[in-house]
Amino acid sequence: QSHQSELEAAIAQLSGELAEHALLDQAECPELPAGTEPTPACAARAAHIDATLAEVTDALAARSRQKLRASERAHEHQRVLEAFESLVDDELAFVDVHPEGSVVRILVAKLYNENTTTLSPLGISIVERVASALDGLRDHHLDVIGHTDDVSVSSVTLPSNWELGFAYAVGVVRMLEDLGVTLDTHASSRAGNDPLLPPVDAEARRMNRRVELVLTPLEIELPVTETPHGPHPLTPPDDPAPEAPEAPEVAP
Repeated sequence: QSHQSELEAAIAQLSGELAEHALLDQAECPELPAGTEPTPACAARAAHIDATLAEVTDALAARSRQKLRASERAHEHQRVLEAFESLVDDELAFVDVHPEGSVVRILVAKLYNENTTTLSPLGISIVERVASALDGLRDHHLDVIGHTDDVSVSSVTLPSNWELGFAYAVGVVRMLEDLGVTLDTHASSRAGNDPLLPPVDAEARRMNRRVELVLTPLEIELPVTETPHGPHPLTPPDDPAPEAPEAPEVAP
């Protein structure tokens, strides 16, 4: 959003400069007879007008590409919403916007037997339905991220919350692979570092223990349209669609 605002401000400033210099050019540098060289001042002003016009044109093209990306993101998010609609309706999953696309959140309590990393019968059913939903999203990359609460764990097999979160993610990924899901998939853990809610009580901690499926559309190359730099009427830009904030880095 801040980048969009900066771009809009730059376009407005450049457009104002262009109009101002065009008026000065008409007043101080009238059209010369053929074969007559302009004064150095007029030549410099003409060069500045051309450069400013080029900047405005490039800025408008950049803004158009940003709007197209925002529109594509909205379209892809709608596809994810529709694919997971039944799981959301059954209150087994939640779908939200993510900086890189869309995120599907499923509580650990729905997926795993209590105090284990073994999928429960309900969890198996959920992952089977997730696999069906992903069948229509094969043009996406899938990041499966395990989250724990803030209560530390320590055992021979799970020395810390990092390993526990990773076990949550890997359990889902392995079953998806067994079910034939072929998306490019990556599993990781955030331990208890990204809570959804402040961990003030048992219910908040239950909500924080979750597996997230982050679906990122495979990169779509946008066409680059060449716009010749030259005098042309400038139209005020439409209100831009909001740009998603930059994605946070995921710890290994």
